[in-house]
Amino acid sequence: MKLENKVITNKKFSSPLEESGFAETKFVDCIFELSDHLTFYDCSFVGVVFIGISEKTDRMSANSKINNTLNFNGCRLFLVEFSEKFKQINMNNSLVAGLTDLSISEDYDCHNSTFEGSTVLGECRNLSLSGFSFTEFIGVPEGLLTEERMSSYKRSSFDSRWNKVVGFGAICKSSVFKKAKVNTYYLTTKCFDKSSLDLSGAKLIDDWARLRKEYSGLSLFIIFLLTVIFFLPFIFKSGALVLSTTLINKTGLHFASSPLWKVLLFGDSDGYLKYFYFFTNSLLIIYNISRLMLTISLSRIMEEEKFLSDASYQIVLPSPEKLFLYLKLDSYLRKLFYATILISFWRILEAFNVSVITRIGL
Repeated sequence: MKLENKVITNKKFSSPLEESGFAETKFVDCIFELSDHLTFYDCSFVGVVFIGISEKTDRMSANSKINNTLNFNGCRLFLVEFSEKFKQINMNNSLVAGLTDLSISEDYDCHNSTFEGSTVLGECRNLSLSGFSFTEFIGVPEGLLTEERMSSYKRSSFDSRWNKVVGFGAICKSSVFKKAKVNTYYLTTKCFDKSSLDLSGAKLIDDWARLRKEYSGLSLFIIFLLTVIFFLPFIFKSGALVLSTTLINKTGLHFASSPLWKVLLFGDSDGYLKYFYFFTNSLLIIYNISRLMLTISLSRIMEEEKFLSDASYQIVLPSPEKLFLYLKLDSYLRKLFYATILISFWRILEAFNVSVITRIGL
């Protein structure tokens, strides 16, 4: 049964549905909870949520297969959300704006369709794109909203982001990503024919590409230089203290002494100040050692990548799972970077201001 020429507002649809399809129908602020097939022809959607089969339901019915499919043909979608599990999602000759897609599906197909200001995440096993355009938000599709509701969206900003996880394979023909953030890992490793895939206008957010830039080449030299600069104050201060102590010992005078490591870590201070010295020094030591170890680890992965590339393997990029811990550590180090730089320069100035004994007067 196909339902035609209607405007449906604030309605919840749950499977099993009486209708297997809709044509030339406008849906506003509706919810679809689907466990079966549904097809739309020349329909419009505003603020509609499509919910597939949940993880809990899927586990409870482990012996049954997911057969819910969403088909959009010549449709216009604005502020639509996809979530949970679907068998297949098909977009044909459709215009999509402000989509939030967190769905998990077997197949994700988009043909002759345009996505504007949309966030596409989630997972799919097979991805198929042809005549596909993914770009920044241009405007609300004409005729979708009333004037009153249109005014509330005129100043809205929508993030254009593509980070769909592809499990098996991808086909990308005549597809363009422009003025959008795109994670290229799955498009690179799962799409074997990229001759007509245009990413020249996209902002690439590939985690491995970013790590490689920050921990190789000139960046690698800067990291080692900053590590050396960090240890210089400890070296200078240790040398000055040892020299001063040696000179005073030659005078035969009695004086209070402390282990060198306590002076370096606690700053030879009293009260709360010594704990401040200990905290900042410990933070600097942990930060620099962690950054050095991260650099060495990533350098090894780069060598592995080069080896696989030289051996003509088709997939050489490290997977997101392999980079998970490195990305976590990198995020913490980035947050501490500016604080550690300020503390390091303060330590350098402090080291050069240490008074040393150059001559003993009688």
